[in-house]
Amino acid sequence: MKLRYSVSSIREQKFNRLKKYQALRWMRWILALAGCGLAGYFFWKERTSLLRALSINPIVVVSIFVLTAVYFAFQAYRYLVVINKCTAEKVPYLGWFRVFVLGLFLNRFIPQAGNLYRGVVLKRDYKVSYTDYLTSYISFIWMEICLNFFLALVVVVSTTPYLRIWSWPAWFFLSIMMTGIMILPFVFIGFFHVFRPRTQKLEWIRRKLREVFQTTVKNLRDLKYVFVVVVLGIFAFGQHATLHYICFIAFGYSLSLSALALFYALHKLSSNFSITPGNLGIRELAYGVLSHALGIGMAEGIMISAVLRVLVYITVIVMALPMGGFSLLTSRERTKADDLSAQV
Repeated sequence: MKLRYSVSSIREQKFNRLKKYQALRWMRWILALAGCGLAGYFFWKERTSLLRALSINPIVVVSIFVLTAVYFAFQAYRYLVVINKCTAEKVPYLGWFRVFVLGLFLNRFIPQAGNLYRGVVLKRDYKVSYTDYLTSYISFIWMEICLNFFLALVVVVSTTPYLRIWSWPAWFFLSIMMTGIMILPFVFIGFFHVFRPRTQKLEWIRRKLREVFQTTVKNLRDLKYVFVVVVLGIFAFGQHATLHYICFIAFGYSLSLSALALFYALHKLSSNFSITPGNLGIRELAYGVLSHALGIGMAEGIMISAVLRVLVYITVIVMALPMGGFSLLTSRERTKADDLSAQV
């Protein structure tokens, strides 16, 4: 009787977790539709932006495709540098590039599924533990966002220190955001040091997460590693700034380097912290708000974000197709990634 009750209880817990996961998934899509609806309302008020989007020069479109593909290839290498630092196993670039692209593809359809898929494949093919992968994932995101805000701050202060976002100086806004993100690992380390859960499972999770954040901070002692990450980050900044510049030029707006830095920081922040699938609707509104604050216009920012999203999606799909992208949506690795996501 006791065993039957235990098995029944475990099944009930799994069923409840699955229900919560499905409810969260539906909530994200509802928020995405609400964000798209709100963005569409602002766009409808200024419909001239649509005419500009439809009249974009094909050469500009091809340029954005090429720059996006090159950026993803470079991004995969940057990520691999962090992975090889956080794990004893050395992952080859070509094998990782396929996993990286397929992860991008999955993330476009199922939030976080691509990130979980990468962890599953790295463990299966290259013996990278889930803890090491989680460490590299958090390290990469944290260092990238911190570096993005730092570069944006340097650009703004050195070129247009008077630039304002509404009534706030842009440099002050960037400083607050950068400081808040920089101290996050230290805050989590302190929290997991004080927090003492009562169950064995929660204690195991606490120890693993504390280990992840401690390793993330510890890796900063390797100055050669930090130097490589920073140099690669500067190149990535230049690539993405060029991509945004071309897109804004196509709409008739020539942005300053400071404005490009702000859009880059916003884009990377929205890419790594998703509220809705791919931050659909949220990123468009964020671009619209920033564009309005910079005097470009709400509708223009929304349309530019939408155009970039569509072109990036097409690029990812085209890159993923020869690698088995669509068949992956029903494969065992993707299913396993979904199961892991439901347990989180």
